Amino acid sequence: MAEPRIMFLEDEEAFARSLQDDLEQGGMATACIAAPEDQAAGLAFGPDMIVVNPETSVKDAFGLFPKVAVAAPAIPLIVAQSKNLELSRSATQAARDNAVDVLGTIDRPYSAAALAQLAETCPSGHRTEGAGDEALIRALIANDRLIPNLAVEFQSKHDLKSNAIVGFEALTRLRPRRAISPELIFSQLVDVDVEYAATEVVIDMAVRFASALRHAGRAHTVSLNCSAAVLAGGHFTARLDEAILHYRVAPQRIIVEVTEDSRLADFDQLVRKIEELEILGVGIAIDDFGTGMANLDRVSRLPFSELKIDKSIFWACAEGRIPMSMLTGILEFCRARHTKSVIEGIETNVQLEQARLLGADYGQGFYWGRAAPPQFLVPVWR
Repeated sequence: MAEPRIMFLEDEEAFARSLQDDLEQGGMATACIAAPEDQAAGLAFGPDMIVVNPETSVKDAFGLFPKVAVAAPAIPLIVAQSKNLELSRSATQAARDNAVDVLGTIDRPYSAAALAQLAETCPSGHRTEGAGDEALIRALIANDRLIPNLAVEFQSKHDLKSNAIVGFEALTRLRPRRAISPELIFSQLVDVDVEYAATEVVIDMAVRFASALRHAGRAHTVSLNCSAAVLAGGHFTARLDEAILHYRVAPQRIIVEVTEDSRLADFDQLVRKIEELEILGVGIAIDDFGTGMANLDRVSRLPFSELKIDKSIFWACAEGRIPMSMLTGILEFCRARHTKSVIEGIETNVQLEQARLLGADYGQGFYWGRAAPPQFLVPVWR
């Protein structure tokens, strides 16, 4: 059976964040739509059912219901119980007036178990062709809603010997659908100009977070990702320099992780841009090592202070699918260059011990927890 998809019309962001995480872990794909301008993107996601908070839907006079009525295939609704019972009745009646099927009601705060039961009653696998995460992103772009819906969270990076936090990485999240990988947001789905605008959001949040850490007396680095195409073709370095000066952050507290990008046409231009970053004084990391652009031949031409080994390579070696000698060779390469090595994707005690035995310097992964908004990590965040 296909993974059930649930769309929520709900405007409580903190509640939506925790709910989405719980449901995703339970095998349900979720999208949470707060603004009327994003409803088209929510429908493009191809939900099997829609859970409507009447207090949210009344704000645009139940404007979602006519859109659901013309959707094909039909999408059933679940109406959340409001403290205002009359409002719940009005939402149910408005849906039926638009010939939208209402399966029933559900209490708030929502129960993951109750939602799972409701999802089982909704047919899946008959969705409109092309629905899903890519369709949601395209709809947001088409309505100029991608950038307003971006959020930045931070995941810790740890010293494998001491387990101490040595830094954080800025990870981009899409508010309506937190489970979407940042790799999809910064992919060929997105025009380079839009991607550059998204990267500017990350620059500002990452450097601002580094400033907050400094004020909290924490001397950790903060990493941010930049695709090779954006770095080679835009004004990334100048924009980063502006943010560093504005927030009064020491450049060495910032690390730029250069990510793989098949759109890169001029590798020599990329080398020049990375050299500009080196002059600026920020750290440089090569991300996703072991995939695509990030191979030894190209990497050896770049100045960098950190090499991040992609989790797919680490997992394949740890599970015996490719020789462990491949990973040890990469780590020897790092030691020979006097650069730090980071193993991504550490999620269990066994994986942590494997990474330590290999002799890598740093590690990242769910073993230490998921990425969190900045206000959860520094009390001085404003």
